[in-house]
Order: sequence, then structure tokens, then C-alpha cells
Amino acid sequence: MVRCLIRWWGYYVHEHVSQVAQIKKGRKVWIHPTASFRNGQNIVIGDYSHVNRDCCLWAGPNSRIILGRYVLMGPGVRIHATNHTFDRTDIPMMLQPLREADVVIEDDVWLGANVIVTAGVRIGRGAIVAAGAVVTKDVPPYTIVGGIPAKPLKSRIPQDEGGMQG
Repeated sequence: MVRCLIRWWGYYVHEHVSQVAQIKKGRKVWIHPTASFRNGQNIVIGDYSHVNRDCCLWAGPNSRIILGRYVLMGPGVRIHATNHTFDRTDIPMMLQPLREADVVIEDDVWLGANVIVTAGVRIGRGAIVAAGAVVTKDVPPYTIVGGIPAKPLKSRIPQDEGGMQG
């Protein structure tokens, strides 16, 4: 029991405490204690943004995750600025080079529960990503997307102001 508690505490310090200290945070940022981070020095969280329970923000050693202001994340959101390559079959995937690319989530974006955002994606201002979606391509501002892979469902801009129908 004691060994289990010590192991849990070490994991918590490694995954949360030490990484959160390195993150550049704006004013009134809220981070749930179960959130997990990698390369915290490459993560920026804008003013008034929320990182919910069981969220993972994993920047790479050479790639960043940038969250704008008023970003709202449901529980279980995963944002990865790095991923394994798999070009060669003679080398195990976990030993192949990483693909790294910045992830940018602009102001006033809502990521629903269990959303996954992959390396190199930009999510535009005011966008909404439906729960469970996997975002592999850029999302235009004020667009609602959902699905695997995420596709546009509706615009938040009324049609008479230039938004798409839906």
C-alpha cells in the first residue's frame, strides 16, 4: 500500500506538478489536478482558459501547444504536438523519429469531452469541436466540427453574414 502511494505521488509530481510550473500561464487559468503535461516549457495557456480533468497536453521537445484566451476544454481532451512516424517497416514505430508541429487553439474555442487534436492543427477563434471528435486538419473560425476525422457541421455565423448553411 505504501509503495503504491509513493509510486502514485512520484507519477503525479512528474506528470503534473513539475510540468505545470514550466507552463506560461495567463491570468485566472484553471488547471484540474488530474491534467497531464509533457514539455511544459513549450505550452502557453491564455487568460481565463480551463484545462479540465484527465486532459493531456503533450508538447514536443521542438513543438509547442498554444491556447488562446477563454479556451474551454471538456474532460479527457488530448492535444498532441508530436507523434511517431511509421515510414519504415524495418524499425519499430516507437524507435522511429517523431513528427513535431505546433498546435494553436485560438481565443474562445470550446473542445468537447474526449476530443483529440493532432500535431500541426490550428483551431480558429470561436470554433466548437464536438465531443469525441478527432481533429486532424485546421478548423476555420466560428465553425462547429465533429466526427472522426472532424468535419464541418455548421457555422456559428448566421447565413446572411456569410456563414455556411446548417
